[in-house]
Amino acid sequence: MKLSGAYRNGPDGIGDAIADAAAPLLLRAFGPERLLWGSDWPPAQFEYAEEYADARAQLDRSVKDPAARRAVLETTPAALFSFPRAATVVRCSLP
Repeated sequence: MKLSGAYRNGPDGIGDAIADAAAPLLLRAFGPERLLWGSDWPPAQFEYAEEYADARAQLDRSVKDPAARRAVLETTPAALFSFPRAATVVRCSLP
């Protein structure tokens, strides 16, 4: 299930309130391994109502647990779309 587009559920914070109430219920019913987040960017027909940063902040408010949020943002989509595991990044400094 994709968590996205809270602004589509009503203006003036109504959509955010619905998303805030729904997220814990969805997490409890399905677990974070069955949820993923989408920005819905660009917000078709809502270009003047929503900014990307606001949509991302909504997820932080709705999914408060960092481990669950990481699953929703990273683990679940990676498994769903069969993304390859990220290679280890080796950092080096140049003279």
